[in-house]
Amino acid sequence: MVCVNEDVIKSVMKDEYGKTVVNITPLDGYIDANFKIDIVDGISDGHSGYESVILKISSGSTDSIILQHSIMTYLDVNGITTCTPVKTTSGSTYCTENFHEDTNNDSEEQVCTVLSYLPGITLRSAGNPIYLMEDLGGFAGRVDKLLQTFEQEDIQPSETIWELTGTPKLKPLIEKYCDNDIKELAENIIKAFENKILPVITSFQKGYIHGDFNDCNFIVLQTLTKVDKYTISGLIDYGDACVSFYVYEIATLMADMMAVCQGKQNPFEVGKLILRGYRKEFELNSVELDNLRLIICIRMIQYYVLGAEILEKDPSNEYAGLDRDEYISLCKYLWDIDDERFRLELVENLN
Repeated sequence: MVCVNEDVIKSVMKDEYGKTVVNITPLDGYIDANFKIDIVDGISDGHSGYESVILKISSGSTDSIILQHSIMTYLDVNGITTCTPVKTTSGSTYCTENFHEDTNNDSEEQVCTVLSYLPGITLRSAGNPIYLMEDLGGFAGRVDKLLQTFEQEDIQPSETIWELTGTPKLKPLIEKYCDNDIKELAENIIKAFENKILPVITSFQKGYIHGDFNDCNFIVLQTLTKVDKYTISGLIDYGDACVSFYVYEIATLMADMMAVCQGKQNPFEVGKLILRGYRKEFELNSVELDNLRLIICIRMIQYYVLGAEILEKDPSNEYAGLDRDEYISLCKYLWDIDDERFRLELVENLN
């Protein structure tokens, strides 16, 4: 990971965006470096007199950045509240800058983007209240319904291991990072993907997806009537946007919320509410529903082993270690039940 100091941030904002930085607050990030920045000469937020924006520093390709920005803008104009790119003084939605590595004096070119700031807090910070789960699923379904008609002809989406067809690429990571029963579980899930998913994968609905539905990427606002009640208000972080399958998208959301709500909510109840909300906006076909349990398990194994890889490179990355134990615990449980019970609990018993 690159080393980003405040002087470099101030220089980028001044030279590329014509703004003066007042405050810099580091934010969590899986791979990218993220900062909330207060700048002057912008639109006042009504309290501090500053404009708040998000600075993202990424090693991704410029094509990937352009795709993310195009999706954000498309969703925003179609009624989904999200971050939108802020242009540089030259009219571009990104710039490049050389940053030094943490461990040596070598420099690496990174892509810098500034995005509008969404007011509110994350769903996780609000405590993942159960009363929001169906609305959460509905919001996700509306996003995917819109993305079905999104087109980006000039850019070929880059391949990512954070995607359903990338499942076999997990094999060497499973060998390296998993031991004993977790290794056996992961290997069995990979085999099930090859034997059960691949033969029917052409039946899955496919298109652009957000790629990282989780409780840290949905923004909520307090209701006007009750300060302890929230509504889903927006969606952030499009770094994993790609072309993939919509059943994988909803599986990603269900995997995360069912795992993180363990201990205070019944995971099946959480999953059922999310799926109910999603299907009101985006209908899944019978083949997708038949394979939903397995795809949730695949996502959980992805999260576990890819998180281990990132933590090996950067042990201080607390964000990469979030809920890994909860993910693998629920994965074991879901793997041990059969599809019939899963369908009965989550798919057929939606009323």
